[in-house]
Amino acid sequence: MGEFDEKGLNLSRYSIPMRLYLRARYLYLIFLSVIVGAFVGIMSFALHACIEFNTKIFLEGLDSYMPPLSSGEIEVLHFHVHLGVLPTFLVPAIGGLICGIVASRLSSETLGGGTKEAITAFHTTGRIRGRVPFVKTIVTGFTIGSGGSGGSEGPIMQIGAGIGSIVGNIVRRISEKDRRILLACGMGAGMGSIFLSPIGGAIFGVEVLYKRDYEVEALVPSVVSSITAYAVFHSLLSMLTGVPFGTLRIFSAPDIRLQSPIELIFYVLLGVAGGLVSLLYIECYRFVKNLFKKLKAPTFLKPAIGGFIVGLMGWKFHFVLGTGYGYVQMAIKGLMDTETLWIATFAKILATTLTVGSGGSGGLFAPGVVIGAMLGGGFGYLIHDLTPTAGDPRGYVLAGMVTLLAGAFKTPLSAVIMVFEMTGSYNL
Repeated sequence: MGEFDEKGLNLSRYSIPMRLYLRARYLYLIFLSVIVGAFVGIMSFALHACIEFNTKIFLEGLDSYMPPLSSGEIEVLHFHVHLGVLPTFLVPAIGGLICGIVASRLSSETLGGGTKEAITAFHTTGRIRGRVPFVKTIVTGFTIGSGGSGGSEGPIMQIGAGIGSIVGNIVRRISEKDRRILLACGMGAGMGSIFLSPIGGAIFGVEVLYKRDYEVEALVPSVVSSITAYAVFHSLLSMLTGVPFGTLRIFSAPDIRLQSPIELIFYVLLGVAGGLVSLLYIECYRFVKNLFKKLKAPTFLKPAIGGFIVGLMGWKFHFVLGTGYGYVQMAIKGLMDTETLWIATFAKILATTLTVGSGGSGGLFAPGVVIGAMLGGGFGYLIHDLTPTAGDPRGYVLAGMVTLLAGAFKTPLSAVIMVFEMTGSYNL
């Protein structure tokens, strides 16, 4: 039947020296994926700290508003500033302006989400400028820390891909194909570390590269890189906060189980609703992005305009500011009413598309988690009020996350695994 290596190559048609060379080359790639993962883990921690620092300076300091935290959002900087000198609507605008100026002057490709830029680099040159990971970390801190509605996953994917590119440029005798795999390793490592989801992040890194396929050859190196990044990131958090290694998850969720097969019908309906809202999310983002592209204003000023509108929304609805993870945690605990959950679903879509579509540095994936959780919560409590056979409405919060991530990003497998790892709720 023939002998195959880890990449699926038929080794039986090669000479023994060539077989040894191919195996040694693959082991070398695995070694490089560990190096990439270690540095991405450090950069994930730097991004986490940068966002927290700017949140305390801008939202807490200038506006006296500190967003609620989820169970996994651990503070690593123990200081507080309470000035309260600016109204809410000005704070995201200031952060957006600083982001626009810094990105325009130092690295224009760091404007926007970052996921598309990382994927484009993978499919084209296989290279990202060495300054990108560091500039992206800074501008993301300003955007999200000042209240911009974005996530850290798009930026960390671009940061991770940049680290993979740097390692690929430094080492010698590496093929163009292996260089691209290192980019994929960096993307998966970034997702696995920042979301505390090493397996789901690795699969996401190879699943998001294509609409209808997977980068199979990158799977094993990506898993190794993602687990390494997770270990480094969590170790740094543990050293500074005292949290036992391996115990931290983004969200704390109860052990929810299905009580009746009838509940599956309602989960199917939620899946349909999630698919429709995913389409709305995508189309809204495209519309806003095209709108700002046509807007006759300096590029550096556009994130400030988007931030100003988001600030106006945040003046009334605080849950649109920042990542919104704390409100997901509240929804899981059943602390948000049905009306607020429905409002948050669509308000978060608008705020996120304005932030990222205008050029602010933030991702769409993490807000998708929030939007899905709000949608699932609103749907779950509505169905629960109509019929007791719907089961625990908190379960729909978790399932809602999966529906948005699978629908909007075309990553059904990694969406399920990541929500498992993020919540620790495997039974549901």
